[in-house]
Amino acid sequence: MLKASKRFLAIGFIALVLAPGGLMAQDALEKWGTFDFQATAIKPDQLKDLTLEDLKLLRGLIFGKHGRVFKDPAIRQYLAARDWYKPNPDFKNSMLTAVERQSLDLIRDAEAAQHDQVQPGDLRHYRTKLLTRKKLGTHSNAEWIVLRAELEAIHGKRFENDPWLQQYFDERYWYQPSEKYDPKLLSELERKNLQTIAAAQKLQRRLRLSPGDRELFENRRISELMFKEPWLQKYFSSFDWYKPDPEFTENSLNAIEKRNIATIAAYEKKAVSEMDVIEG
Repeated sequence: MLKASKRFLAIGFIALVLAPGGLMAQDALEKWGTFDFQATAIKPDQLKDLTLEDLKLLRGLIFGKHGRVFKDPAIRQYLAARDWYKPNPDFKNSMLTAVERQSLDLIRDAEAAQHDQVQPGDLRHYRTKLLTRKKLGTHSNAEWIVLRAELEAIHGKRFENDPWLQQYFDERYWYQPSEKYDPKLLSELERKNLQTIAAAQKLQRRLRLSPGDRELFENRRISELMFKEPWLQKYFSSFDWYKPDPEFTENSLNAIEKRNIATIAAYEKKAVSEMDVIEG
């Protein structure tokens, strides 16, 4: 009985050490607890020995000093264990100092460098690097949408036709929306990366619906697996066959088209749900 109890305690200790925000992560981040992030910028050499988990929690520390509440369970648990942490539901990115933003950029670059495949939030790290399909890996529908939009968001593009996407970027500390966004701001390399992302997404979607496939399904019901992303007014305006109708009403749609719209709406709702777990 005694041996069993010791074995149970040993297993529990190992689980604590290896768990996100556990002893290993705490030891690696111990010195950062009293670090003055607002006045002192982090240096690259200070991050070289940190794991991905350490980097994520360190990023959480900078935000946590201002009371940001995270959805990510590991960051939330780690901050909750700090005596100084005071959750602030009114946190805004504008509270961050220029020095803190500089440190966050450095941490984000270090995270991107360690990722086996590109993740949302990494594309600023690839502004001067050519992406490959292998490096892009596989993603959820929502992640593909964010990755494609992120290249444009870096240059200040607004996404007013996609409220959930606009909200996602509004919550990013680095995002600076511009009323005068111009696609020409994208460099040649960024354009190539955008094409690579689109090609990789198309390859993964297989039988999912692409905007250009719309006319093939006017009289067919669209299944969830065939849908790719919301159709944008701007996209369809580029086609000769598109004729805007100012007198259009829902009654103009047939039963199949109405079911198609319901499928699209369900997809958008799912995309918003998926984005709730992507933070940074």
